[in-house]
Amino acid sequence: MTLVIVAVLLGAVAAAVAVVMVLYARELGLYEAFLRNRPLSSNTRLNAGTHLPGCTGLAAAVNAQLYASASRKAKTRQDKADLLEGLASLSHDIRTPLAGAKGYLQLACDEANAAERNRCLQQAEQRLNAMQVLLDQLFDYTRTLGSQEMLALDDVDAMAALSGVLAGRYPEFAQAGREVRIDAACDALMVQADENALRRVLENVVSNALKHGDGDVCIRVEDGAMVFSNALLPGDAPDAEAVFDRFYRSDAARSTAGAGLGLPVVRELCAAMGIHASARVEDGEFVIVLAFPPAA
Repeated sequence: MTLVIVAVLLGAVAAAVAVVMVLYARELGLYEAFLRNRPLSSNTRLNAGTHLPGCTGLAAAVNAQLYASASRKAKTRQDKADLLEGLASLSHDIRTPLAGAKGYLQLACDEANAAERNRCLQQAEQRLNAMQVLLDQLFDYTRTLGSQEMLALDDVDAMAALSGVLAGRYPEFAQAGREVRIDAACDALMVQADENALRRVLENVVSNALKHGDGDVCIRVEDGAMVFSNALLPGDAPDAEAVFDRFYRSDAARSTAGAGLGLPVVRELCAAMGIHASARVEDGEFVIVLAFPPAA
């Protein structure tokens, strides 16, 4: 009798397991069909048709991946739209000095007066120089995008790199009647970075202060970070959250030569080296902070 009961129980268990397996097979088949037939552009999500253990969690995980994929595609589309808009704006900024240069060259060719001819040639040269600045920044940015994977991180003295950059920029500061004030408690700041990339970062930050700032530039070194600050130009109100965006230029910055790619280069290189770059506007000053990872 006992053997009969055991046999019956085993049969019932086997039948129950078979039913559960059928349910699982059916549910997984629905999942497979959903993923196989779902259009890539669809926003539909997977609905679990049963509360079998694991099915609800699996459906949620699949939906999370679908959502992440859709978000990436949306961001890619937006990035492409922003890039095209920025390139269109940059093309306009390049055509303007080019057209001006051509116009002045034509005037120079038709001008008999030597002094006036020289003035036209100088005006043409100024516009060609402005166009070269735009093209150089665009080239520098594209070169940055292709070089991130080749960076070699090592212990680098950021203070020494900064000193080299400032020495090279001394004539520009002197010509503008501006000075650099450094507030540092130490003579060296060892950080993990690629030396050449770090110099480019510092070059661009200092160049941004020269071109778009006013008065002296203050550089404070504290807690493993370099803090650059300078007064804003009259009427300038940059968006601190957008200054690292590609092609961004504040209204005041549009009157000077530049493609709005200097600080985006800073952002890209800093991200590749683990340096946190941020900006803020406070008390009429524009502030950029480079927070370095510690040296190994």
